[in-house]
Amino acid sequence: MKGRLIWLRKEEKLFKMFVQFLFDFIQRLIGFGFCVVLGAAMYGLAVLFFVQEDLVKFAVVYTFGNIVALGGTFFLMGPMSQLKRMLKPFRIIPAIIYLLCMVLTLVFALALESIPLTLVFMVLQACAMLFYSLTFLPFARTLFKEAAKVICPCIPKDAFKSDDS
Repeated sequence: MKGRLIWLRKEEKLFKMFVQFLFDFIQRLIGFGFCVVLGAAMYGLAVLFFVQEDLVKFAVVYTFGNIVALGGTFFLMGPMSQLKRMLKPFRIIPAIIYLLCMVLTLVFALALESIPLTLVFMVLQACAMLFYSLTFLPFARTLFKEAAKVICPCIPKDAFKSDDS
């Protein structure tokens, strides 16, 4: 197992050097900006589908907009670095829920064609994206959790462990 980890680290360093060789910082910023703009355009297109009451197209375009916007972060910090950040202990649960909600939104929209479940997972996807995004802002999760406790007093005081770092 140790030999495999060393091999993965060497491969990761090679990949990072390869990406840095291919793209300088300005090009990575442009790639990130392009993905963010494309993701925002997809959100706008999704709204048009929502107005037209085509909920399946709305869900699919919205979800792909999230995927493109998330992919933009790969340009900024590289795929392996982003993956490492997603796997940090305080971020792994929101990341898994966010990715799972995106997959389930697509499954219910395209494969099962269930509009009610598609909408449920779209709402969950939006909430998961919000909470996942909050994990990147110092103390934002703690603030969010405290606000949730005030809004929903039925939540036990020890329901959320504060582990911001």
